[in-house]
Amino acid sequence: MKWKDQYFKLCIFFFVNILVWAFSLSGFAQSSVRLAAINSVQEGDNLMQRGMFREALVRYNEAITTDPGFADAYMKKALYLSKTNQNTEAQLLYNQAIEMNPYSVYQYDPNSRLSMSVIDYKDIILFLNEVEEVATNDDFASEKNTLIWITLEYYASHIFKLNDQIEDLPEESARLIINIISNLKNDNIEKAEANIASLEEKHPTSVLLLEVKGLMELMKDNYPQAQVYFEKAQSVDPNFAMSYYNKALAREIHKEYNQAINDIELALKLDPQLAEAYYLKGIAEKNSQKLEASVDNFKKAVELNPKLTSAYINKGIVEILIRDYNNALIDIDYAIEYNKKNSFYYNLRGCLNNYLGDYDKAVDDYNDAIAIDRSYAAAYFNRGMAQVMRYANEAGCKDLQHSLDLGIIIAGDRIKYFCGEY
Repeated sequence: MKWKDQYFKLCIFFFVNILVWAFSLSGFAQSSVRLAAINSVQEGDNLMQRGMFREALVRYNEAITTDPGFADAYMKKALYLSKTNQNTEAQLLYNQAIEMNPYSVYQYDPNSRLSMSVIDYKDIILFLNEVEEVATNDDFASEKNTLIWITLEYYASHIFKLNDQIEDLPEESARLIINIISNLKNDNIEKAEANIASLEEKHPTSVLLLEVKGLMELMKDNYPQAQVYFEKAQSVDPNFAMSYYNKALAREIHKEYNQAINDIELALKLDPQLAEAYYLKGIAEKNSQKLEASVDNFKKAVELNPKLTSAYINKGIVEILIRDYNNALIDIDYAIEYNKKNSFYYNLRGCLNNYLGDYDKAVDDYNDAIAIDRSYAAAYFNRGMAQVMRYANEAGCKDLQHSLDLGIIIAGDRIKYFCGEY
């Protein structure tokens, strides 16, 4: 499905500008000195996990002695000292590491992985994932188009039930509405308009036809005319929940979030089982910073319609915003379970696994994203970063170079830091 309003060809990079230390090498290979220091740091980390803190400190000191230019080792020791209330010495080591490489802060404060990103972290609140059947990251749809797609899908799957409930149009006319919806989903406005003109001669006050005409106007960015059609439909049948829902949809797209929420609540009074209305309410609450409330509504949406994968992803994104990372991971897992062909979902889960420190799982997710879309520049970049995080520098640098070739400009800077002179 091709839309006019594509934006964001890149994924959310939770850690795009993180984890940079200074390699003084030319090329992708690491020196024996750096490798020895890395080995000492990893041994120290393992000892820390086992509660052997003094032994871990010995390994961090060993790493610093072996490679005095390895900022990570200083940060690791600073973190150890801060946890043992040796704050003055910790601050000195922290400052040393930052002076060597400001990006080494990721070792001390994992939240820096979220705050230092190409797409500013605050912008995640504005990000909506692609429509349900888009399989390639190069054709991301905007929030507006996602919402319209979901609404058209609802009409397509419920048209005969809705017709029986509110209109009783002839079957031929109901099928023509399905054709109109199909044309709109394929962005074929001209054919949709021709079908509408044919149907309008027979049923000028059809509620379903008025609603579909309103959706078409929304696709054409004609917000005032869309609301006119939705208002007409509501006047014909004031008890039709979708009329209130569509008015709310138009208001949401027009960034009138509070009014949208009010209209959705009216729709839900008429049809408490309307999953799409809970989803739309969650989007409006997300965009108006009512994050906890949006999580509740996304949850209700997927309870009523488990295949509404955009609800899982949006719930996961909001949970990331409120730092509920474990539940975010669960929701992204559900989205992938229902849609295994979406490279963005794997990439997003990879970013989250990377943030949680599970670099092996992160690399696996990026592998899956790239298997779906071999030109997914963001996934190559993210995989390169994850490889570097787990000290697989050669593989990481190759991915960073490939992402640069595919257009990720910041990869050039990362290659200089990770891989020697660029």
